[in-house]
Amino acid sequence: MPPVTTCGRFQQYGLVLFQFGDHDRCLRPKELRFFAQVIKQRLYSQQAIRRCIPLGWRHTSQKIRIARALFNQQRHGVLIGGEELDQGLYIQAKRQLLDGILVASQSPSIHKDVVAGVLSFHDDIHARSHCTISVAEAALRIELNFFSSIVECMTILENEHVELSTPTGPMRVHIFRPAGEGKYPGVLFYTEIFQVTGPIRRTAAMIAGHGYIVAIPEIYHEFETAGTVLGYDQAGSDRGNALKTTKTLAGYDGDARAVLDHLKQRPDCTGRLGVMGICIGGHLAFRAAMYPDVQATACFYGTDIHKGSLSVSGDDSLARASDIKGELMMIWGRQDPHVPLEGRRKILARLDELNLNFTWHEVNAAHAFLRDEGPRYDPALARWGYGMALELFHRRLAVGG
Repeated sequence: MPPVTTCGRFQQYGLVLFQFGDHDRCLRPKELRFFAQVIKQRLYSQQAIRRCIPLGWRHTSQKIRIARALFNQQRHGVLIGGEELDQGLYIQAKRQLLDGILVASQSPSIHKDVVAGVLSFHDDIHARSHCTISVAEAALRIELNFFSSIVECMTILENEHVELSTPTGPMRVHIFRPAGEGKYPGVLFYTEIFQVTGPIRRTAAMIAGHGYIVAIPEIYHEFETAGTVLGYDQAGSDRGNALKTTKTLAGYDGDARAVLDHLKQRPDCTGRLGVMGICIGGHLAFRAAMYPDVQATACFYGTDIHKGSLSVSGDDSLARASDIKGELMMIWGRQDPHVPLEGRRKILARLDELNLNFTWHEVNAAHAFLRDEGPRYDPALARWGYGMALELFHRRLAVGG
């Protein structure tokens, strides 16, 4: 069976189960818990089964009426039933963008032509002595067409770019987005000093796969030809650090505004905006958070905030921190020489002074622990950090504010 990868809407919402039928045809609490555990492991959902709605045995018209009301309210979920559920209800489920159908049946293929997807038990649900195994088997036999109405959310388009006008010249912006139709929140993603490298592209793909339009600007567009990627070596580091203090502060801020405006104007964007950045990108994300339409910002070991040394003339990032109105998350490595203890304490004191809406996290890691190339990469902490960022974006951009 082909592997099942992360699906954005599962990660964001968790499953909502709609159970039609009499008691014997519904999953029991123990079975639901087991099913939720397997789904959580297979689809990397933090919430798994969020809610289970038993609807009992009703006339077809009542079932469709209840289903319509619930689907309109939830817009995501899984319908559980047996072969006796009529095709009218399945068709209604598909029209209402139901995520999938879980059919308690030995032969669920009869409905595959009309439902969003079918997940079947491979032996009779009434064989209760083996029902837990049945649930596990069902969960582990998810096919690629399972939940076909949302499977495209986990498929991304990654070879797109746009050329935006900025006050300091044209800027290439790389776009990663879900392939599925619909509208998604936008995330401005800032790179390290090396621009759009392989690790940056993989991170962007991961974020986009959770249901976001990710826009990555080439931060040194004034100095390098479009598409330039600096190497993870001494020459690349020297060049990136030199350009960091050659570019003007207004240039950095103008770039941010151009990308945010582009995201808001896209027909596939909801208009809800977040920012994420790594290394120098963490600092640039901090500054982009000062725009009032940014609702959530994740900064990973942002350099030079404590020194005020960004750009040719320095920066006023700490002085302007009061302009940050959205939620802010700051993540640091304690063994990062670029932002030592006294620097982190200076930044934290300023955020506390302003009583901003922020969270602060320090971990035992070096600089660049997110980058999946090189000796400083920490896979466990990287996974944790990405999870924290996605949780922030989910709360602030995808489902609320």
